[in-house]
Amino acid sequence: MITPQALADILTAHPTLSILGYPGYRTEPRGMSNVEREKSLHIDRLELLSALDQVRHAATWLAAQPRTAGKPSTKSPTSYWLKHAMEQLTGVYVTNGAFIAAALLLDVSMHLSPRGGLNPHLGIATRELKKAERAGWRRP
Repeated sequence: MITPQALADILTAHPTLSILGYPGYRTEPRGMSNVEREKSLHIDRLELLSALDQVRHAATWLAAQPRTAGKPSTKSPTSYWLKHAMEQLTGVYVTNGAFIAAALLLDVSMHLSPRGGLNPHLGIATRELKKAERAGWRRP
């Protein structure tokens, strides 16, 4: 069972993770001051802390997915693609940040782009998911 404390520990270990994913702050509107960005990040992180049910749902789904061997690369599926696959197959919405937090709690291998970005690449096998996609559901 994923506890509120476990989720809080993930946020402590990943100080830019928020409900949106990484880098954890809104980049729009342009011209946002550092103080405004920090406030926005704080609000987004509080929102992720309150999304425990989403994290648990994503973790349950992720735990049933086969993992890839080795480290993920930029060719591996992103958290965003995988969260949409889960939503299509389960009918349950989760945020990108909740999905990433679930992956971190399950020790799913992850590749964060050194240039930043909201969506890390995850070490989840997609063969069966891509078959399901071809059979009827579509990525947004």
